[in-house]
Amino acid sequence: MAGAFSPDGQWLASGGADGAIRLWPLSMASSAGSATPQAATPFVLPGHEDVITSVAFSPDGNRLASASWDGTARLWDLAAIRSAQPGAAGQGGAAQVLHGHEGQVWSAAFSPDGRWLVTAGRDGTARSGMCRCGPRGRAGCRRSGAGPGAPWPRGRGELGRIQPDGRWLATGGEDNLAMLWDVSALLGGDGTGQPIAAEPLVLRGHKAWVTSVNLYA
Repeated sequence: MAGAFSPDGQWLASGGADGAIRLWPLSMASSAGSATPQAATPFVLPGHEDVITSVAFSPDGNRLASASWDGTARLWDLAAIRSAQPGAAGQGGAAQVLHGHEGQVWSAAFSPDGRWLVTAGRDGTARSGMCRCGPRGRAGCRRSGAGPGAPWPRGRGELGRIQPDGRWLATGGEDNLAMLWDVSALLGGDGTGQPIAAEPLVLRGHKAWVTSVNLYA
């Protein structure tokens, strides 16, 4: 259901309907003059209790975020995980559990500087939430004025992605709409740290669910 490569291309995270995430070490092997990818025994990251819908590496590759139908997002400290023995379930280390959505969480994405994590879910108001991430190399989130469960953006926004320059947030969902939000306003562009009421740019035209959104600088 979900997969992502690490920024350095040396790891692959996969998640599926079994509720577990697998972190695969990758390498290239030469054979008959050509290189082919190889994967070693994966680290198994248990904890979610339903389908994994999204996995995302932080820009520095030290953290992994996941989202699930179990109503939570999780933040994994990859430095701690990589120091453990791969293989058996339960050896992947503990994750910080992020609550706030009142239903399935469909996507998770980091901001380009790795300081913020946005999640989007299918919880009636389809609220997206952000949390401020901890110091580089240490997995941790704390709620801010626009923390998990805060009422922004509103709308059926099951999916969320942040533009590489960090200026815009795109959401999409089962209302057939894509929306574009000003991140600085959502994060308190007036210096108070509280979200500012801001209307998104609404992109219409789809005749069914918007199942994917992405942004390019």
